[in-house]
Amino acid sequence: MFIEKTLQFLEESDLEFAWPDIRHVHVDSDGRKSINHSFHCNLSSNRINNNRFLSQITIFSLCDALIDVAQPELEGQSFKRRYEELPASTSRECIFKDIYRVLKLIRNAIIHNRSALHVGQNGVNLSFTNRKGTLFSLRCSSRAIVLINTIVILYVKSRHQSCEYSNQFIYAYFNQLLSEISEFKDEFTQSLQPITCSIGINTSVRNRIMDAKFSVNDDEKIYVFDLHRPHSQEPWAGEEYLINIDGIDYIIPGEIMGDDGKVHKEALIKWQKPRDSLFA
Repeated sequence: MFIEKTLQFLEESDLEFAWPDIRHVHVDSDGRKSINHSFHCNLSSNRINNNRFLSQITIFSLCDALIDVAQPELEGQSFKRRYEELPASTSRECIFKDIYRVLKLIRNAIIHNRSALHVGQNGVNLSFTNRKGTLFSLRCSSRAIVLINTIVILYVKSRHQSCEYSNQFIYAYFNQLLSEISEFKDEFTQSLQPITCSIGINTSVRNRIMDAKFSVNDDEKIYVFDLHRPHSQEPWAGEEYLINIDGIDYIIPGEIMGDDGKVHKEALIKWQKPRDSLFA
């Protein structure tokens, strides 16, 4: 109940997120295109964006609650112990573990070392030393906080249907986040590592070709007709193709397709369209 209510509270807030602009592209029989935009908007009934301490404590609490549900044996343990016991066998798990690590540092600075924490339009700057002489520091842009919030919300919302489409956005957002962090030090020696299985999905604009025309060839490859590559003047845009096979919708990102417009049918199952409205 706490997770769902907190998720709803954050989604109805005025926090900034990095959701993509998904454009529904319809192509008629004459090849003419019409485009409908899908924007994420709300009435922002919960105004917490100007209270960065409250918003980051809430985001951290959401992550902390996920751990309690997934690993109840860690309830009541220290944040350090909880972090150490988090699984890291998949890319999703590695990202969640690193995000929890960064949020843990911000949370501890807010609660115990607020004078060492500076949050402004240019981002977050914190630096302090604990009683053991360990240096804790974080320098990141304001964009980094937006990306952290986006990753957490998407991770929580996709936890019951971990499909590749949602995962690739998480991977891309995380790799973008690393470029927005200029300094990070805590009690653990390992650095934050990029995700190598990312296909580099474009997270800004997605041109989704609705009811894309395709065929299934004898070699068990899906062949999409009439590829609609992004215009050279829109390098920030990526294309994707919505197809339906046996009553199931799939979204095939252009990033995984060759110039011939083909993708193996056996690879299609992991590209099932997410149920979440974020990617409607």
